[in-house]
Amino acid sequence: SFGFGQLTATIVVDPTADNLVESNEDVILTVVGGANYNVGLGNVATGMIVNDDFTPNVSVAVSPSSVLENGQQNLVYTFTRTQTANPLTVNFTIGGSASFGSDYAQSGAQSFNGSTGTITFGSGQTTATVTIDPNADSMIEGDETVVLTVASGTGYSIVGPAATGTITNDDFLPTVTLAVAPASVV
Repeated sequence: SFGFGQLTATIVVDPTADNLVESNEDVILTVVGGANYNVGLGNVATGMIVNDDFTPNVSVAVSPSSVLENGQQNLVYTFTRTQTANPLTVNFTIGGSASFGSDYAQSGAQSFNGSTGTITFGSGQTTATVTIDPNADSMIEGDETVVLTVASGTGYSIVGPAATGTITNDDFLPTVTLAVAPASVV
């Protein structure tokens, strides 16, 4: 409303801060006809609320890249994201030649079934980890791999390659030798 003798009036639009990744939003105000005034040209004003939250990029890496199946070290897969404001659940796939349950156990994932899994970042967290703990056995077998790959999902973009960790076999075939004693007899 205009006061007596007032030629302008101001409407303030105060955006509400959020942490949502969303499109820019328009605010459109239109002067419509009414009593005691005429609507002139330029009766529409458009303002834009620019989004300041961006889709985080998520990548995965493994360290160390190789561990012994009966060793003390585990394969630690670190998922890293670029934007930390909100909690975020990230999907990943599990591949490689090692089998979940028989060759290794895991910890840190919210879900993990041997072919797919999810991991959740809390508010403010830039990293989240999945630990692969090899199961000790005495089977003579080749080295085995565990490959974690960030999979598509809602609220993030994928960057970087898959992470491949190797479970190195530490069981070997026995060496057999043959000897005769004495070397000759009558």
